[in-house]
Amino acid sequence: MKRKFLVVCHDVRTDGAFSLNDLPGSGRADVCARCVVASLLISYGIRKDTEVILHLSGEPTPGISIRINGSSVKYLNPDERSTAALIRNALLKYREGKEVQSSPGVFVWRAGLEDILRNENVYYLKENGTPLNQLNFSGDAMFVLGDHKDLTPEEEQVVRKYARAAVSVSPISLYSEQCITIVHNYLDMLEVK
Repeated sequence: MKRKFLVVCHDVRTDGAFSLNDLPGSGRADVCARCVVASLLISYGIRKDTEVILHLSGEPTPGISIRINGSSVKYLNPDERSTAALIRNALLKYREGKEVQSSPGVFVWRAGLEDILRNENVYYLKENGTPLNQLNFSGDAMFVLGDHKDLTPEEEQVVRKYARAAVSVSPISLYSEQCITIVHNYLDMLEVK
């Protein structure tokens, strides 16, 4: 089962003009970096069956997306600063009208949420959704969540249009990277059985 995580990042600047020395003050680029690390890294390795997409809706050009492919990414480390540097590098290499590979396994392009979700098996991570352990997962799956902010009503409407279900990993609000870790843990346990 291939896993994908789509994190909607609301405030990270899409021109890459943010400081690696102040990631929280840079539109919460720290949250995006932690989500990448939680999605792809394991002890002494990278999850080859996983991709993470950061959909950036910050200024000046909302709608830029960065896809990091676990099977081909290079230079990914567990610290926030170097992961944010990969994100910033992708944004600096962005070119309107085409997908660009900014470094091995890291791609940047412009896409709307519908473009990303259209051909995916989508699950929306939401506190009031169906508990994760009550769903039957088969085939590839894409899990959608927000960063430090919930999805806007407009974003949520698009996600719900494509989602098979809203899925809860906890009845309380957790950090985005914690939600990703819980989903991975649950799916890992299913695959071991």
